[in-house]
Amino acid sequence: MRDFLLFARLKISNYPLVHIKAKMMTLWRFVEYATVKNLTKKEKLLLSFWESPPLQETGHRDSM
Repeated sequence: MRDFLLFARLKISNYPLVHIKAKMMTLWRFVEYATVKNLTKKEKLLLSFWESPPLQETGHRDSM
């Protein structure tokens, strides 16, 4: 679900899934660089959940 939300934000949900997976790391670097200054607080929180390691999750994502 969090992947879908990120891709929906970037309006690339129509790309082939394999292409998205292949470009994942490059895409994330771009997102990290390009949206630091113009994300809302809610979106920053969402992205922080998206990139957090599973073992460090606090369970807040499940309540979304």
